[in-house]
Amino acid sequence: MKINEWTIAMIKKTCHVAAMLVLTAGFSGWAFAGNCASNGGDATCVAAIPTSDWTYALCDDTGPYTYREVAWCITYGGTWGENGCVGANISVTPANASGLAGTFERLVHGDSTCGGALPAPSCS
Repeated sequence: MKINEWTIAMIKKTCHVAAMLVLTAGFSGWAFAGNCASNGGDATCVAAIPTSDWTYALCDDTGPYTYREVAWCITYGGTWGENGCVGANISVTPANASGLAGTFERLVHGDSTCGGALPAPSCS
């Protein structure tokens, strides 16, 4: 039985992919909790130790267009004027993050289906 060049090329590519998967698994092995000494492994694992209090923020995946800056200003409790945003002093917390994000979406997109079951294509 004669093997054609295409078959040989596919075998080589398959071997390369398999080798990459083995290497990736080898290097990423430390990320598994089972590798921690406390679970029978040989890695020293510790919990994250923050160096300061946790902070939270909301972000916008669109450029800083004025209408969006105005929406963020109002979302954070400020007033937009000729000198920009004044009085935006609401801090983002785990308790209010979703509500603030919803406010921003309503200001930018109106009362569409944003925040409902599935967002409309125009929702950011």
